[in-house]
Amino acid sequence: MNIAPQLGLGLVVALALAFLTRARPREQELPTMTEARWSEPRKLSAAHPELRPKLVRILGQLRAEGWPAKLFYTYRSPTTQAGLVAAGTGARQSKHTATNAAGQPAARAADIVHATDGWEGPQAAPFFARLGELAEAEGLRWGGRWRNPYDPAHVELPGA
Repeated sequence: MNIAPQLGLGLVVALALAFLTRARPREQELPTMTEARWSEPRKLSAAHPELRPKLVRILGQLRAEGWPAKLFYTYRSPTTQAGLVAAGTGARQSKHTATNAAGQPAARAADIVHATDGWEGPQAAPFFARLGELAEAEGLRWGGRWRNPYDPAHVELPGA
């Protein structure tokens, strides 16, 4: 599914440009990013069991199409989340901080970025458009449809 006809190509481009040109702290400027440094298998293991296979399929499809996809976050500790909120790059309520009944990470959300362009490079906008198509085809909510905050790297399980 191509999102441009639904949102209007002009709106998609305007949102992408607004997002890509806003000031974002670099990784080394953020208070803590321990979970971002985890290996991809560890990040996947920290995802909710319903989310994990969807992420594997999305990452596999992006990579099969030649996109250098990077799973940036699944689980984020409350400390990491609080640091991102303080830095102005995270929401107060996040599905990234979900745990299971035993208190183990079970993130209901993930951030997937372009491995070389991240959130801001020249290939970021088309990468995120494709990510959104794949995420929605998997039944996930895509942050690229949101207005505040616009978060095109974010995908999440619907519901609580």
